[in-house]
Amino acid sequence: MREGTITGRKTPLFLGIAIALQSHAAPAQETQPQVARIDEVLVTATRREQSVQDVPYNISVVSSDLLVGTGTALHPGLQLAWQPVVPARTSSARTPRVLFLCTGNSARSIMAEALLNFWGRGRFRAFSAGSHPKGEVHPLTLQSLEHSHLPVEAARSKSWNEFSGAAAPKLDFVFTVCGNAAKETCPYWPGAPMTAHWGVDDPAAVEGTREEQLRAFNRALRELDARIKLFINLPLDSLDKLALQERLREIGRTEPLKD
Repeated sequence: MREGTITGRKTPLFLGIAIALQSHAAPAQETQPQVARIDEVLVTATRREQSVQDVPYNISVVSSDLLVGTGTALHPGLQLAWQPVVPARTSSARTPRVLFLCTGNSARSIMAEALLNFWGRGRFRAFSAGSHPKGEVHPLTLQSLEHSHLPVEAARSKSWNEFSGAAAPKLDFVFTVCGNAAKETCPYWPGAPMTAHWGVDDPAAVEGTREEQLRAFNRALRELDARIKLFINLPLDSLDKLALQERLREIGRTEPLKD
């Protein structure tokens, strides 16, 4: 929780979950407090009967997050400039689980896992695995992630067998990010997840100097980043299964990035 004071004269006001509005103008007859309930948040405002042209207000902001459309509830002369971030998923459904697959689980799938867990901000739970895991994450994968300020602590090369079988966590989406994994026969995935192929060139296959190799890893990271941002902005709750499947395939058909 943050508390603070914002004072202004007939200016747009930033608001939070609870706002106490009080005029510091000369004493005047008060009307009954105006009360509005917006998105389950109670906002109370007291107005004094005099001109609003030059009336200073003192606002105690308990939280700087959301409220949309409460300006008129507070006072007809107030407008809101704040555009809150509204949680995309408000239902009680569990967080969607997403598995990224490639053959070795040392580069592309590790990057995708880190990106979705970062940009999803709790709205998704991402995992990664390989059909034939190398057992260790490629050093340039870690370097690329760290350079982009993405967490690497949970990065681990592992088999897709960890996510198959009745005891494994139920999955909602499975995306292959390399051609070899897409051609292999996948295990049984609990939850009957939706699948799509988001192929990205293997940066570990690039030969040359370390700088050239690192450039290939950074390019793969940017390609995956662009696709994952498209994915997290899909209206999952409003798309039917066929429409969602097509949108997932469209994301996989996006053009590779140029250097």
